[in-house]
Amino acid sequence: MNVYHFSAFNDTLDPIDHKSVGAVVTDSNDNEGEDSRVGLDNLGNTCYLNAVVQCLANTDSLRHYFSSYDFEDDLNRSKGLIAYPLARLIRQLWTPSSDGAKRSVRPTHVRSLCDRWSSLSWGQNDAHEFCTFLLDSLHNDLNRSRLKPSAITSSADADDDNNNSTDVHALANTSWNEFKRFNDSIVVDLFYGQYMSAIVCSVCPKRSLKFDPFVYLSLPIPLTHKDINLRDCLDLYSAPEVLSQQNSWHCPQCRTSREATKYSRFWRLPRILIIQFNRFCFDTNSCPEKITSFVDFPLHDLDLSSYSLSGQLSSYDLYAVVNHYGDVNGGHYKAYAKDTNIFKGLGWRCFDDNRVDDMRPDSVITRNAYILFYKRKDYNSHL
Repeated sequence: MNVYHFSAFNDTLDPIDHKSVGAVVTDSNDNEGEDSRVGLDNLGNTCYLNAVVQCLANTDSLRHYFSSYDFEDDLNRSKGLIAYPLARLIRQLWTPSSDGAKRSVRPTHVRSLCDRWSSLSWGQNDAHEFCTFLLDSLHNDLNRSRLKPSAITSSADADDDNNNSTDVHALANTSWNEFKRFNDSIVVDLFYGQYMSAIVCSVCPKRSLKFDPFVYLSLPIPLTHKDINLRDCLDLYSAPEVLSQQNSWHCPQCRTSREATKYSRFWRLPRILIIQFNRFCFDTNSCPEKITSFVDFPLHDLDLSSYSLSGQLSSYDLYAVVNHYGDVNGGHYKAYAKDTNIFKGLGWRCFDDNRVDDMRPDSVITRNAYILFYKRKDYNSHL
């Protein structure tokens, strides 16, 4: 079998054009050093909504974008109107009371609009689905592109006969630019990255490449490990996959089905990386269950260089977490978020619906972690 080395692709990407991210600005009217101490009322099983909104409200670039009203320039009025109520809600979360007393707000409008437009049946285990729905809705509301292709192509694939890293680089950029022609929003600017998949024939040198955008990583939890960390999950997620027998690959050069190996790596890393642990699954009897294993993850310096081909800086710092407490039949969500004011509080905050408490960094990593929000270290958003 031919051994495929990704080192052939370690050609440095052109720097991302930050001028194209016109929406990502700092609001000069924002109080630097302020941090949110405002909770969200539970309107009846809405803790999933509250936790996700608090994490997004603590995504600095998104908060500045909404608080400075820049989003109104991008608003696509032919789409839904999630952007307006969410912007208002985020501004409320960052508006301290005049007397300094703790308070909370009701996310009534956001909840009603989500109930109206979403086909999802919200339950206790749907924080990740809600986050996906909310980001998709915001993208549709705020998409600067008005192009409407007959069939949106979000990926590009090609055969690579020459093992030419320059051609691969060009294909990746062509794929990304084509995706951006139809998808150009604050959501894409902040949360989207690009993944490369390669299928390599076991008999001949033929390989097929494919590039896809992604907005989050949904990581499996290895059940064979006693002590599990985030890197174990990433290793399992990106492990080579052998395509054989019924799942074999039709090699265009051999002109027949061949055993092949599929490899995957990051090509373009997002500014904000959302990681979800696959805690909810089905057992051997097809019954739903929750994986409660403790997964260790870093607060600082998450290094993705061994999973990336782009040459970008690939180090991330954690700034928010969605936690789930309970089982598949019910439970509760809380959010943790890093303090933006290092001179106030204990370093982090716990958002439990309408209650907001200070917490220490050493209390952030628990077995209840469900969704992690990381910020790339070279991206300056005053985090």
